[in-house]
Amino acid sequence: MQIRTLPAFLTLAICGTALAWQFDLSTLGLTPKDIDARVSGGLRDESSELQVPWLSQNAIKVARGLSEADRVAAVNAIGAAMKALVNTPAFQKAHDESVRLGHKGVNHGIKVQSQEEMMQAMRTGKPGVDPIADMQKQMMAQTVLQLRGNPLSSLQAMHGDSLKSWTRQAQTSTNPKYKAKYQKLAAKAAEIQPLIASNPEQFKKEYTVLFSIDNDGPATDEEIVLLANKGKLEEEQRNYNKYAWKTVLKKKLQTLIAQAATVDFAAPTTEVGGKKKFVNPAYERKSSLWKAMYRAGKAPTTAAAEFSKAWLKEL
Repeated sequence: MQIRTLPAFLTLAICGTALAWQFDLSTLGLTPKDIDARVSGGLRDESSELQVPWLSQNAIKVARGLSEADRVAAVNAIGAAMKALVNTPAFQKAHDESVRLGHKGVNHGIKVQSQEEMMQAMRTGKPGVDPIADMQKQMMAQTVLQLRGNPLSSLQAMHGDSLKSWTRQAQTSTNPKYKAKYQKLAAKAAEIQPLIASNPEQFKKEYTVLFSIDNDGPATDEEIVLLANKGKLEEEQRNYNKYAWKTVLKKKLQTLIAQAATVDFAAPTTEVGGKKKFVNPAYERKSSLWKAMYRAGKAPTTAAAEFSKAWLKEL
């Protein structure tokens, strides 16, 4: 890959964050609308990756003309502008709305465990605590409420299949616990069958409770409603936590810091076919961010990393 001379502080500024210069931004062909779009778009990508954006030839020309001291000053100015923009209520409100629409994430202000934390809890184990089972019950409760919205004919067909299955298992099961379970389910399923004609809504409610019990979900209508609502709130909170601007920003700052620490600013290059390439083939396989930092030089890259470290402490 060609090693261009475009300073990497441009990359650090606009790959998922913002661009702020102490001179007219129109020099680089950028408008406030462009900047806002870059900031918003970058933080809506929840990955830790930082992508090098396309820059106009005019922007490249302006960047090439800056001294190293100016690049360092620009990096610090960029960082300040990033913080100012991201910390505005308007930006955070817009980002939260994008999380709600794009990922069904809402900040309810409740404490929830991430998938990773639940798996860790499973591994460590606490008496009487099973987060995975709790989540499965919540999911079943939500499924039950969704089933109740189906046409009567659909639930009637499910009821017929369930009644046959439960009756068969009650007759054939050799496990006393399961035999008793399916006897009760089959008996109740037969009992509510007349409700299909006389009270369809009550039939839907009672059959879906039996369906929940069969699938190790909540055993009463009250518990179903309670867990379904709780599960919905927790799922929305979990989604919000994953895509929140602060969560995403931390990942990207950590990536920047980690990448900056690995750049070999003394790496030699050679010209191949009219293009500059690294002498070390391993460097040719480095990320575009790594190469952009190399082009920027040690001082601007160090400034970006130090600013990122300080900002991380504040988040």
